Amino acid sequence: MASTLTSGTNGGAAYVMSRLFGGSPVSQITTYYLVVFVGTPPTDDTISNECTDGTYTRKALAISGLTITGNVATNTADIIWDAAFTGSVTVLDVGLATLSTGGYLHCVKATTGGSVVVGAGDIFKIPAGDLSINIPTL
Repeated sequence: MASTLTSGTNGGAAYVMSRLFGGSPVSQITTYYLVVFVGTPPTDDTISNECTDGTYTRKALAISGLTITGNVATNTADIIWDAAFTGSVTVLDVGLATLSTGGYLHCVKATTGGSVVVGAGDIFKIPAGDLSINIPTL
């Protein structure tokens, strides 16, 4: 599954701008949480259309598990959700959230090369190298 994550309309870009020019101190986040979208992902930093399957939880993604080359960060190992979904879920996109629940999106839209169906009892997996977090160059 090819997954390409790009900054959303407001989410990641707004955060970066507020940190650079809003007077907020910059602190590095060491862990993000992957959000699975089963509907059209939002175009701002809010979280809507997130999976609500009975066993679904966001998957922690440590920054140390990424290789950074230029403006692209790629996962170095498989990202495997901890539990099988109880129902069949069609994954449309994934995104990066700041917290394991709630929080807000930093980047939106990791296309999975089209929808990916995760059947009941299956575990969702993004293979090593298939998640690319891409910050557009200016």
